[in-house]
Amino acid sequence: MKKQALIITAALLMLCMAGCSEKKTTNEGTTTGTTAAPAAAASTQNTSTATLPPLPAERLFGGYVEGDSADLLDSTDTGANVLAKIPSGTQLDIYESGKEGWYMVVFEEKQGYISASAVKEIPAYDMDDPDIKDIEGRWIYEEQIIGTSGYSDTPTGYFVVCVNGTYVYTTDGTSFDYGTVTVKYEDHPDGSRTPWFMFVKQSGEDFIGCLATSPEERTDGCLYVGNGGVARLVPDTGNAASGLLPDKYGFFAAKYLPESSVSVASLKGTWKNADNAAEALVITTNEDELYNGSFKFTDANGTATSGSVVIGYTLNPDNNKEFWFTFYTDDGTLWNAFSATGDIPLDDLYSGQDGALHLVRSSEENGGGFQDVVDPPVSGVSIAALAGTWKNADNEAETLVVTNAGDLYSGSFTFTGADGAAVRGNIKLQYTLNPDDSKEFWYAFYAEDGT
Repeated sequence: MKKQALIITAALLMLCMAGCSEKKTTNEGTTTGTTAAPAAAASTQNTSTATLPPLPAERLFGGYVEGDSADLLDSTDTGANVLAKIPSGTQLDIYESGKEGWYMVVFEEKQGYISASAVKEIPAYDMDDPDIKDIEGRWIYEEQIIGTSGYSDTPTGYFVVCVNGTYVYTTDGTSFDYGTVTVKYEDHPDGSRTPWFMFVKQSGEDFIGCLATSPEERTDGCLYVGNGGVARLVPDTGNAASGLLPDKYGFFAAKYLPESSVSVASLKGTWKNADNAAEALVITTNEDELYNGSFKFTDANGTATSGSVVIGYTLNPDNNKEFWFTFYTDDGTLWNAFSATGDIPLDDLYSGQDGALHLVRSSEENGGGFQDVVDPPVSGVSIAALAGTWKNADNEAETLVVTNAGDLYSGSFTFTGADGAAVRGNIKLQYTLNPDDSKEFWYAFYAEDGT
């Protein structure tokens, strides 16, 4: 059922972070409003204050001040006293005033009139819609400049809301606060409700609360904190916090490589699901790239998922790093993560904390179980030792020419058959594993099509 999104009441605003001013209510229990700073000193044109009528029992709607600020007046007459300046964005309960073009409101325990042109109604909101998934990702935390409707150009800190409903907050990327994000509702006397995204610390203390507007309703995509927008969360579209916070899946990017004893290059090749050999994972890397690559996973139905592989890490409670091979699909969604630990060569991969997906190296890899040499030199021979021209001992019309550009462990070849047909390709120094796990090294010749 559609309900009108209305102004926060005293009970919930106490959940907002320090910096919001104390909130008070009238005897009828309606919201009087708060601001991030004391209201500007009221200017007076008369020395007496008009007598105001009683506040109506039912409010019209929840609204907020639009524009720079609005005057709270003691009457609608020319020369009325200015009781207070209401900052832009301040949320208010709006009441009928009985005078066209004016509303009655209460702000900082002062009841008065506000021009209808200065108020915008908070749009209708579907109470079933607030979803933490709508705010997943990184946010920049900005506080309102005292006495103005503007926000500081210098961020106070940075948040990331993770897919599991938790958040991480930091000011500089060296220390972190953790907690959970929940949706809470404020119930109003007229039966309407206002939803809020509440950020709750691990201690159980409430950190901040943001009006739970839908993505389509947010001004510039921002979430506003507390009554009057004393602070706001700005979407980190420029990735300002990418080096300070993990992504929404909880993984930090490995910034200072090598930070792990293993690399994406050590995964290169074909892997099979140990529980279903019909599922295969193929990982490729560039020759000179150790820490990222590409993958293609094909399930038992033949459906393929492709994307990128990078080294990432999570922080343990003692701030020690735990490294992971993180797999992201082409649209940036996390497909899977495997612990980046173990001895090279890696022959087993277990996903996540529960090891739900167990991968093993394919015995059919490269047509013969060959694995790349990741950390040369590990053999007493090299491809450089092959450079030159070779003849088939049984047919001298067949020749093999091996070339090498100074690389000890890779090169290229051209084989010419007796009929003059040529096969060209690359040579790699690779190995197979014996039953006792000892390595047997090979010169492996691959045609240009990978055969």
